[in-house]
Amino acid sequence: MKLFYPDCIYDRIYDINVSQLKEKNIKAIVFDIDNTLAANGDEKPDDRTRSYLEMLRGEGFEIVIASNNNEYRVEKFCDGLDVLFVHKANKPLGKKTISLLKKINVKNKEACIVGDQIFTDVLCGKLAGFHTILVTPFDDNENKFIKFKRKIENIVLRK
Repeated sequence: MKLFYPDCIYDRIYDINVSQLKEKNIKAIVFDIDNTLAANGDEKPDDRTRSYLEMLRGEGFEIVIASNNNEYRVEKFCDGLDVLFVHKANKPLGKKTISLLKKINVKNKEACIVGDQIFTDVLCGKLAGFHTILVTPFDDNENKFIKFKRKIENIVLRK
């Protein structure tokens, strides 16, 4: 069951304790898009998110985007962000995400994954050996399958 429990939980990405990540020798932060960096379906990150990613980069972190969404969605969102990204990442399987980290010479134990779903983002990170952070979703504008998964995730988090 430990595979489903994140190392940390925050309300939003902006609340993440950067000092703790540095203490854990984290060198790269892998972000999900929908309901993590932006509300579900937002085409671009807002100014606050852009500034936050720039701040993280300024603190020495590599920024990686790993989304299960399609190529068009992910490329459009990442345009102008100057980040490595992968679409159809097949989370919770971490193979595509790990291959991005290899390109920037970051070991799995030096990576952190940040997302809004236990059964994709957190599980991906746990299986790959990443530090894991769960954030509260931006909104509940989601399809029925995701809403169903959220109910199960809430049960897991309560335990």
